[in-house]
Amino acid sequence: MKNIMKIKRNVVIDLKRAFPSLGSDISENGLTLIHEGRFANAAVLRYRDRNLDLTIKDFSGSPLLIKAVFGMLSTRTEYRAKKALAEALGENGNLCLLSPWSLAFDYVCGETLNKVPKNVPSDYFIRMERIVRKLHASGFVHLDLRNLGNMILGKDGQPYIIDFQSCLPTKHLPAFIRRYLEKVDFSGVYKAWERKCADGLDERRKSVLTYVNGIRRFWIFKGYPLQHFLEKLKTR
Repeated sequence: MKNIMKIKRNVVIDLKRAFPSLGSDISENGLTLIHEGRFANAAVLRYRDRNLDLTIKDFSGSPLLIKAVFGMLSTRTEYRAKKALAEALGENGNLCLLSPWSLAFDYVCGETLNKVPKNVPSDYFIRMERIVRKLHASGFVHLDLRNLGNMILGKDGQPYIIDFQSCLPTKHLPAFIRRYLEKVDFSGVYKAWERKCADGLDERRKSVLTYVNGIRRFWIFKGYPLQHFLEKLKTR
C-alpha cells in the first residue's frame, strides 16, 4: 500500500512550486485520489480549486529504484509525448513536470469509452484517428489504445487520449517496426469503433484491425510489460 497522505503532501509542495502566483490558494483540500496504482505505477490524483483543474501522475509513493529509474523515464516520456501532441494540435493548456517523477496536465471531463453505450458517432472515431495520426507524426506511439479505458468521450463531444505510460518514441526505430506499432495504435481506434459505433468499419480500417488481431499472440506490449517483469521480481 502506498502512503497516500505523503503523496498528497509531496504534490501540494510541487504544485506550489509550479504555480507560485497561486501558492497560498493551493492546499490538500483540493486533492482527490483517482487511482492508487500498483507499486510500479504512478498514483493518479485530481487537483481542483477555483483556479486549476488538473490530473496529476506521481511516482513518489513507489519504491526508490522504481521511482528513480522507471518513474523518471516514464514521466519524461509521457511529458514529451503530450507536449508534442499538444503542439501538433495547437493546444496550449496546462502541462508541466512537477518533479522528475510527477506530471500535471489539464483534467478532461467525460467518460472513458469502456463505460459509454454503443451509440458513439463515427465522426468521433474519425477525429480520434486524426489525433493518433498527429501523435505518430510527432514521433511517438501510444501502444495502449486497445484498452478502451484510455480513450475519452469528452463532455464537449471531443475525443481525448489518456495514459501514455506505455508510450514509446519512434524516431530511432527501424521504419518497418514503426509502421507496425502505428498500426497497433490504429487498431485500438478501430476496435473501439467496432464495439461502440452503430456504423461499421470500411474495408480498409477493418483490414488493419484484422491484421493486428491476427498477430496479437506475439504482442509483447500487453498492459505494462516492464511492470509485469518487476512484479515477478518482487515475488521471488
